[in-house]
Amino acid sequence: DVVGTAIRPVAGALAAASVFAGVDPVVAGVIGVIVGAPAALAVHGAKSGTRVAGNASSAGFAAPVLSLAEDIGALGLITVAIALPLLVPVLLIAVGWFVWRGLRRLFRQRRAAAV
Repeated sequence: DVVGTAIRPVAGALAAASVFAGVDPVVAGVIGVIVGAPAALAVHGAKSGTRVAGNASSAGFAAPVLSLAEDIGALGLITVAIALPLLVPVLLIAVGWFVWRGLRRLFRQRRAAAV
């Protein structure tokens, strides 16, 4: 994960910059750094945080389940990206919304239990 922390933002910036084919390369690079690098780093941070929490709470027994869920999610998004590329942003927003709701619910339960 240490190497991924350095590589993933660079890959995200390059991937985002490559989308802007008809734009000046400098502008495409700047937009890639502004949009792609933070997005890739956020996804990497969420994945790493999930793995740490899963390993800490289950003594490592959740790692294979989390890895399988990551692989299935990645395969699903890649399949959709190839078949229906315009649907990917909608799916990513939907996944983010469900994760946000789940985290909100979890923090509310913890707050209620602490009171």
